[in-house]
Amino acid sequence: MPAITLQFGVLFYSRGVQMRAWVGQIVEQYTAGKRALERLKASLDTDNIEDRKVVNGIISDMDYSLE
Repeated sequence: MPAITLQFGVLFYSRGVQMRAWVGQIVEQYTAGKRALERLKASLDTDNIEDRKVVNGIISDMDYSLE
């Protein structure tokens, strides 16, 4: 089995192949998704209270996951 080391947030396999840590990838995806939801929230009609509640709840869940 190849040796695995972690340096500067990047996983290095002994065969020279490098792979980013999966946690970093998920954080990037969640952060991008959160930004998209914030743009969606800003574009919603202020009278559309139910949709705003749903989007706010999802953003809140993503914030919790990112912490």
